[in-house]
Amino acid sequence: MYNMLSNLASLRITCFSHFYVKLASFPL
Repeated sequence: MYNMLSNLASLRITCFSHFYVKLASFPL
């Protein structure tokens, strides 16, 4: 159970970091 939760959290963090990188590389 805990392993599944931590896996989900890490996946969410990975998605968020990819989104953040896309946002950061966008020219303002």
